[in-house]
Amino acid sequence: MLHRVLFCHTSNRYEYFRDFLGSMQKSNNWKIGIVCPPLEAETYSDIIKGGGVIFPLPDLSKEMDWEKDENDKSALFKLIGECEYASNISSGRITLSDERHTGRAYSQNSYYFPSSELVRDSLCDNEKPTIILARIFSFVKNTLDNFRPDLLITGASNSPLHFTASIMAKKYLIPYLISRRSKVLSQRFYWTDDSEMFNSLVKEKYNIKVKNGEAASRFSRKFVEGFREGPKTVQYILDNWKKGDSANWFNIHRNFLALLYVKIRYILNGNKGRKPKSVITRIWDYYRSKFMQMRQRYFYSRFDRKNLTNMRYIYYPLHKEPELALNYQAPLWHDQKHTISYVSAMLPAGYRLLVKEHRFNWGRRPTGYLKSMTRFPNVLLIDPFDNQFKYIKNADLIITDNGSTGWEGLILRRPVITLERTFYDIPGLANRVTEPSKLDQSIIQTLKNPFNCPWDEYDRRLGLFIDAEMETTISEDEPDHKLSLGMIDQLLERVENRKAANIAK
Repeated sequence: MLHRVLFCHTSNRYEYFRDFLGSMQKSNNWKIGIVCPPLEAETYSDIIKGGGVIFPLPDLSKEMDWEKDENDKSALFKLIGECEYASNISSGRITLSDERHTGRAYSQNSYYFPSSELVRDSLCDNEKPTIILARIFSFVKNTLDNFRPDLLITGASNSPLHFTASIMAKKYLIPYLISRRSKVLSQRFYWTDDSEMFNSLVKEKYNIKVKNGEAASRFSRKFVEGFREGPKTVQYILDNWKKGDSANWFNIHRNFLALLYVKIRYILNGNKGRKPKSVITRIWDYYRSKFMQMRQRYFYSRFDRKNLTNMRYIYYPLHKEPELALNYQAPLWHDQKHTISYVSAMLPAGYRLLVKEHRFNWGRRPTGYLKSMTRFPNVLLIDPFDNQFKYIKNADLIITDNGSTGWEGLILRRPVITLERTFYDIPGLANRVTEPSKLDQSIIQTLKNPFNCPWDEYDRRLGLFIDAEMETTISEDEPDHKLSLGMIDQLLERVENRKAANIAK
């Protein structure tokens, strides 16, 4: 029976979590704690009125009390080591996940992003990220000690705060559940206890269907047929694109004024609380990106379907940067320029590597970055706004670290190589490369023998995976949160069973 639930705020889907937590507070008597930036506290005012507690994020640029005492400092770093041991995750990966700020050195020459005092300090002093990391651990520890939750929930694990909370939860033996949107089915979501945020219930559901010899449902067959006739990106990604496309000059400058208002309020309040974002750097970043978009157009190519049909090529789509799928789920491949150079060096004779830029990177790349990429042998950069599906449909092979393009390629019956764990590993239709040094062998063998089963079995596996996803996800229109609560109970039972199994060992 849950009593105390701690929620770590995320900007994505916060409305859902606010409504869900409010409902559980009233119907199940949950005691709610919320970790959030001070300026977001008003978002959860109804929960606070109902007895909820806010734990405001501190200003990480300011020294904490433990830093003045060597014994406290030693105790904190001992705790960090224990968390690393309990989770089998090095805390350095938390800094990598913070590419925008303390981890900027990992991506300094890959893309432009607004600077800050924290970024500048971290670049000038490479021990600064460790200090900031320790401050985050200190804050999370104090929050857990004060609230003593039975459960932690959130919408992501990739930010420094959430990443820290997730590995500290393993040390404290507190269940940590995440709610994510499905990348298979539009307007559906799931809850998971998977540390990499994949749907942890779908694999066992799929395996049961295979074991029982089930056929794919009419729904999944129509889904596959419809996608092949008119492929479409999953809805929440389309919504993100539309949101970016609708960011016109007026709305952007209205946001600048809002940032200025926050800055003025911060100053009038005696510089207390979390330091607001810089307005000037964001204005500069906006106009610089517009200039770069005009200047860099000639780096990108477009091809029509006829040209693609007559071309031998391997297709590699880029992620936006920074991106959780890279610096959190696929740290080996977080440097996309390195990945392109490596795949380029693995190309068989006569093949080109078509690299499609992500639309959210457009205008954010240094010119030197693009020049160096186009100098790699047989590499062509593709316009970020060109239709990706014609490149997928005509590709001899698709390579991706863990991107959703691989899933789209599988539905369109194209051979796919993945370099990391993906949400579509389960049907076993993609070729997962676990030894990067043998990538060329995998490319050659996949080009020679692209598919490992007949088409009817191939489509059956696709369909069963879609069916399993449907049965382990929830509609975003869920009215009363009963399915969410049921899924949480199911996952907590799994967590307890794992604990019992570990104790038995």
